Amino acid sequence: MKLEGIYSLYDKGILKDINFEFALGKFYYVVVKNIEIVDAMVDILGLMAPIMEGLYYINGEELSGASYAKKTNIRKNNMGFIFRYLLFDNDLTVYENLLLPLVNNKNMNSAAKKRLVDDILIKYNLQSLALKYPKYLSRYDAQMVALVRAVINKPKFIVASDPTDLMNEKEEEAYYKELANLTKKGIGVIIISTRVKMKNLADKIYWYENKLM
Repeated sequence: MKLEGIYSLYDKGILKDINFEFALGKFYYVVVKNIEIVDAMVDILGLMAPIMEGLYYINGEELSGASYAKKTNIRKNNMGFIFRYLLFDNDLTVYENLLLPLVNNKNMNSAAKKRLVDDILIKYNLQSLALKYPKYLSRYDAQMVALVRAVINKPKFIVASDPTDLMNEKEEEAYYKELANLTKKGIGVIIISTRVKMKNLADKIYWYENKLM
């Protein structure tokens, strides 16, 4: 994934001069000055914000001028997201929330999708949460479910926005180690945050100044 000279709209104005390059199997931080920029940067990396100028490459393909449908398809096939505000359906159980990303996967039947959810809950030792509703989860448990939801479709990159906000120090350490483990499987992990936690895990840190227009 590579961004060159990106200018992009967000609700507070325009972000400019975004120049990042991310490789598979590496751990990155993009550090910004405020939480509004965190959310805007996630939208830009996820091809969810309008690009006014610059070039955006994934798998060597330039996508800044691609159609909405193509960007959506590229995002679904290449990225998983961990949002600081989680975006669960609170009327569904954890198990049902984990099934949602698989709904449009035409390569799997219903039984295979359920087996995948069962297997990933066991892998991350989250079986006890399966029938709970998101609003009853601790912050750590909720973010672990969000991590599982992000990886269930086997993305190439994980984009996470301030994922350990409101966690205690022990929980933060455990969570970042789980994210770092994903890089051993060849997944690129990109943390968008206002601060750096566990700096030793990072392969590269981008410090993005508030270049606003």
